[in-house]
Amino acid sequence: MKTGIKKYMGIAIAVCVGCAAVLSSGCKNLTDSSEKALTSFAFKKDINSWLKNDIVGTIDQAAGIVRITVPESAYKYDNLSKTRNRKFKASFTVSPHAKLYKGTAEQKSGELEDLFIKNKEYKVVAKDGSEKTYTVCITIEYVVPTADPADTETVKQFYGSYPGKLRFDNNDYAICVVCDQEKLISYSQAMSAVYTNMQWTKVSTTEWICKTYSKEDFKRENVKNTLTFRAGTDGKITCKLIVNAMGNAPSNEMEKGADYTWAPDDGKGFKGPTES
Repeated sequence: MKTGIKKYMGIAIAVCVGCAAVLSSGCKNLTDSSEKALTSFAFKKDINSWLKNDIVGTIDQAAGIVRITVPESAYKYDNLSKTRNRKFKASFTVSPHAKLYKGTAEQKSGELEDLFIKNKEYKVVAKDGSEKTYTVCITIEYVVPTADPADTETVKQFYGSYPGKLRFDNNDYAICVVCDQEKLISYSQAMSAVYTNMQWTKVSTTEWICKTYSKEDFKRENVKNTLTFRAGTDGKITCKLIVNAMGNAPSNEMEKGADYTWAPDDGKGFKGPTES
């Protein structure tokens, strides 16, 4: 009998020790949790009443990038007398026990409010203090006039890279303009910028003008660059740039060349492009 009692007491003690170990381990994991993922990010219509649908971002965890596309119309008030742009309230989720910060300020889902026009950086801080930075990349769907399909195909021939020289402040600077359907990037030794707010105008079947504006300039009032693209009878494609934001600094007539991708150590001396 005594042997049986000792046996069961031994089992009970072992079970208790095991449970204590599990609980201790669980508490330690909770205290030292290093999970720091941003798991969702959206502009929801229930707290942004003017939206017709939720605008949901897609998250690339490996790159730490949230991509979210917003129609231009969503920034505008129905009351046309209001000249400013709307702000959005963002809803988000993060890993259990983690928190989201903008700078040193903790953010709350449904209360985080901003214009969300230019890209934003946030950091998710885990329970153990480790952190991960996420960039919310905003793509704006600008309103564009309905184009003739033939014109759309014509414009595509102007997409590409144009190396040349920019005359500014009595100096010649190396420059390269890179243009595609979604953006125009002006790389130079003086300054570099990327533009997604573009307006194409047809001059003739062989000549088009592209004007660029700041991302938030929905009325397109302040031109940053004016580019004239031409298709010659000899098959050459050229681009002439006027940087309106730099006192109408002109480039030479730049011929379309090999595709260019910027790298800080490529020897060109171009500054890294900033979003405009």
